Amino acid sequence: MNTESLFREIAAEFQASFQYLQRISRSGEVDLEKVIEGMVRDKIAEGDVVIEGRAALMGLGSKATLKVFLHKEMTERQKFLAKRREISEEEALRELQVSDQERANLVRTLMDSRWTDVKLYDLTVNTSRVGHQGAAQLVKAALETKTT
Repeated sequence: MNTESLFREIAAEFQASFQYLQRISRSGEVDLEKVIEGMVRDKIAEGDVVIEGRAALMGLGSKATLKVFLHKEMTERQKFLAKRREISEEEALRELQVSDQERANLVRTLMDSRWTDVKLYDLTVNTSRVGHQGAAQLVKAALETKTT
């Protein structure tokens, strides 16, 4: 799960459009950040879920089986995002910088910590060195070790 999938779940439950949800969020009627944070905590409590991206940061304070921080060198992230979104590498870099700042602000607000602080995680993996398949194998091994 990620923020987008949780947002879609909210929209489906309320039979509302993203535009409507955005409008009521901006008007102050509903704090979607708090709603999503609550959903993340509920999903973690239910178990058998993988939460990734920004939504996972909302669950860092929850008791979870395994908290993993996957990271990649900025130049590789930049090239990947540029190709994926069909934008220039310069635009991709700007988007990554904004995203990283938003993540930093979120974790600072929620936990008074840095989102890159390794103490928040059970495992950190540099996907620039091991690739995505290698990261998946490391996460699987850590999960098996942690749960046994």
